[in-house]
Amino acid sequence: MLPSQACPTVTPIADLPNEVLLLIFKYLYMKHRKSKPGKVRPEACYETDWDYQNPQSPSFFPNAQAQVSKRWRSIMSLCPAFWTRVVIFLDSPGCVPFAHVQLQSSEPLPMTIFVITRNPNSFSDSPEKESELASHVINTILPHLHRCTALEFDVNFSSSFPRLATDFGDVALTLERLSLRSSSARRLPGFIDGRTPSIFPFPLVRYLEIDGWNLVDIWTSAKWWLEELTELRVLQELYISHYHPDPDENENPRLILNDIFPLLAKLDPGSLLSFTNVNFQSTYQRMANGASLDFEAIQLSGIPSTLLKNIMCNVRHVRYLSITDSSLDGLQPSDLPLSYELELQDITDPYLSDQLLQLLPLWVVSEITVSRCPGLNDSVLNMLGRMNHDVRLSDDDDDDGDGERLNCPDLCALAIKDCSGVSVSALRSMVQQRMPFVVEHPWIFDYFTLDVQGGGLIPSQKEMEWFESQSADDGEWDVSDGSILFEWTG
Repeated sequence: MLPSQACPTVTPIADLPNEVLLLIFKYLYMKHRKSKPGKVRPEACYETDWDYQNPQSPSFFPNAQAQVSKRWRSIMSLCPAFWTRVVIFLDSPGCVPFAHVQLQSSEPLPMTIFVITRNPNSFSDSPEKESELASHVINTILPHLHRCTALEFDVNFSSSFPRLATDFGDVALTLERLSLRSSSARRLPGFIDGRTPSIFPFPLVRYLEIDGWNLVDIWTSAKWWLEELTELRVLQELYISHYHPDPDENENPRLILNDIFPLLAKLDPGSLLSFTNVNFQSTYQRMANGASLDFEAIQLSGIPSTLLKNIMCNVRHVRYLSITDSSLDGLQPSDLPLSYELELQDITDPYLSDQLLQLLPLWVVSEITVSRCPGLNDSVLNMLGRMNHDVRLSDDDDDDGDGERLNCPDLCALAIKDCSGVSVSALRSMVQQRMPFVVEHPWIFDYFTLDVQGGGLIPSQKEMEWFESQSADDGEWDVSDGSILFEWTG
């Protein structure tokens, strides 16, 4: 090969000047950012938000790059914007010193903090160790809390959470998201003690996810916290999870859930309220003065049927209601709220169909989705196709003069997913019986859809031919092995 044809020299990345490396890191930084809503000035390259990235990802910026070498970490520390996502792994050696370095490197910019236990088996034999490390991390975070916009814990034991009523002594005026998640509701003895509560530190929090023990702690030690939180009407999403009291707590409960209903009723009606895996004591009693828990969305998961009933009887209107892994046993039609969308998931109660036969005929709900509920069977579909002689149309709606309405009279969409107890023949029969009323009352029904997936549905040849024979006036059908889709628009 002639000298003039020699390949160009490749410079190893280790030999690049610091200035060039910093430009590369800035490019990587912008690759992980997204534009803020609205017009951004071209010269303001940092007027962006972090794009979502799993904080446990091996390529998470800047942690992955900072671990390459001491030199890289030193160069990256020159740009505080790189470090405004602080990730602290409790099950990694040296997590507290590294947390201190990250927090200092991000000064003085606003930041998001993640405190995570990566391995679900970490600290399984010594939850006290996780709690001790978390306590050190919390103390490291506190001097920087005033510039924190989001603080998220995702650990193995709820005993590792900060105690909200006392651990935050300063006001975090920039904090909008506070999330405390754990895989276990286990708590350490003495977690709730007699420390003096702090001032309410989160006046602008919009997303709050806490464990039941912290809720009980706040109610016991700083009840005025909840009063201020609800009266500010800033909170948009409230998630409460993991609470199973000890036997002595059951005998002398410090919180009856009904006691906080009047405060929750003050939240913005456009909010979301969620209870997951909790067993608070409660009573079947409606709030005084006509108050109710009316929200955009309510999610109830893994709670006893008595608690479900006591919550539901205090809800009058909710756009989206989700019930997961909870029995409907004991619910009465008088307990049901006006709803637009109802979703039932993973309900294993074998008597689910019996319960729905009692509840659905008079339930005012437009869209229903049932997923992975083996107790759903053809009897519910048969009921949805029948007229209800106890429900009458108003004079304004009744052009025929008969005044009768269908069971579940407002139902416009039904989705069934992975429910093996329903048959193709019952689905066909339900549509055949329901559709004439729907078509004849377009001022009530704008549309009707049926979407069935999974559950081992295999239409026979005769059923396939029937579906295919339906005219366009009766709707559009899409039938295949394992799924049926029917759509009609008025």
